[in-house]
Amino acid sequence: MRIFSFSRVIYDGYLTLDLFVFVIRQKMTRIFDFFVLFPDIINFLLKRIDSTKMFEKFYYILLSSITVSELNLFKVNNIHKIDLEGFGIVKDNPKDVIVTGEPSFLVDLFINRNKYNVICTEYDLHSRKVVGKLCLHRHKIEKMKRAGINYINQLFIFSFKEKELMKMADYILVYRDEEVIEYDSYRATLKDRLFYNITNKKLITYCFLAFFWLLVMIIISSILSFFVDAVASYLIGYILWFIATYISTVMYVNNEHFTIDHALNYILGIIPNFLLQLLFVLIFCSIIGLHSWFVILIGGLLAFPLLIFMTRFYRFD
Repeated sequence: MRIFSFSRVIYDGYLTLDLFVFVIRQKMTRIFDFFVLFPDIINFLLKRIDSTKMFEKFYYILLSSITVSELNLFKVNNIHKIDLEGFGIVKDNPKDVIVTGEPSFLVDLFINRNKYNVICTEYDLHSRKVVGKLCLHRHKIEKMKRAGINYINQLFIFSFKEKELMKMADYILVYRDEEVIEYDSYRATLKDRLFYNITNKKLITYCFLAFFWLLVMIIISSILSFFVDAVASYLIGYILWFIATYISTVMYVNNEHFTIDHALNYILGIIPNFLLQLLFVLIFCSIIGLHSWFVILIGGLLAFPLLIFMTRFYRFD
């Protein structure tokens, strides 16, 4: 039995993320439709709603913002990212199974599930609801076991986070960008993950650049706070920080040319950090009454770990 992760193995990227970027590229104002999710994100972080409900709300807005013709165009633009033949996946072969948390309506755009074995998040387009639970973590394992999969000969994945799958496998290949790490058996311990993060040169370089530009942003925003209110000085400083970190990351870390897709992906990674810092500014300046420059300094430093966590996921995982 061979098990393949869909995201970043069979498909070069994340389907949901790519569709979100595609929607925003079609019409930039659509991004404001997703702002209504902010209270739900807070409730999700506070564990008042589970991941299934959170993604249902996200998919509902995403599907409300796209037409059938746009979905077909999205397929045409991204079909080249699918690689089934490269892994020798044969049609109607019960021993090759693709597993993903992506919703079924997206998977069906790219893979004929009547010919290939795919375990994914079942999504009802009529009711706009997830059938059961998201195919993630323990729910993924439960779906696999219900399909009769209790043992894996070869496992093809992209992340050490799939530890439960790794425990079931004899032979594991972890795809990390251009690097492929081979394991004869499960050993993705905390030490392994920490070692990879510590030795990830791209991530270390980004951390250094982001922190350097953060200090520059704090200095600029602090100076501006003597002339304009705290929110305005923060916004100006953050926009300058975004431009500086994006250019330096693209040029010196990822060696990429500027594209709308890359820029939107990066924006997605920094939105939580932006909102958290803005929340600090509003609370500590408006409610507590601390001085603007002090709030910008503390807010930037406190929110920095969240920035690294999110950009690690979007850009360097």
